[in-house]
Amino acid sequence: MLFATLQTSSRRVYMKKHHLIISDTVGFIHQLPHSFVQAFHSTLEEVKDADLLLHVIDVSSPYYHNQIETTLNALKEIGADHIPMIYVYNKIDLLHQPLVLEYENSIGISVKDKQNLTKLEDMIIHTLFKDYELISVYIPYDQGEIMSHIEYQYEIVRIEYQPEGILISFYVDQACKQRYLPYMKK
Repeated sequence: MLFATLQTSSRRVYMKKHHLIISDTVGFIHQLPHSFVQAFHSTLEEVKDADLLLHVIDVSSPYYHNQIETTLNALKEIGADHIPMIYVYNKIDLLHQPLVLEYENSIGISVKDKQNLTKLEDMIIHTLFKDYELISVYIPYDQGEIMSHIEYQYEIVRIEYQPEGILISFYVDQACKQRYLPYMKK
């Protein structure tokens, strides 16, 4: 529905053993007056901080191809076109012919009939965590800033307080793993 979401709404959800924050942002509209684009600019800026975009597409609309293009152009305009994306073709229950998925990393769903929602969850988790690895590190008590950073940044799988420090297990992406090599358990 046009302008159903006027500002970003975020919720913490638990999905497939992972805590995620999902945000619903304002939709993009073809040929939206420039003054409206400026009004929503701060809302759209939040998109640039996302780890993954779910581009929800109403396939019952005869204009959905134009809507996809409008969204992709808007993402490029705000500098968010590099963020991984899943194309979520919603309302497949209303189609009279098979859906053709035109983009890589796409899925057809029906929220109404609950079709493919589990597959969508799997895609989300796989896309977000494909480069993550479970590591265990030992952080001495005098290295509290490292421990605070881990607790703030990562989902803790296991924590064990020992006499000289803390043994902690968490998932980390490959790019950040290097920071913890000196603390990894051999």
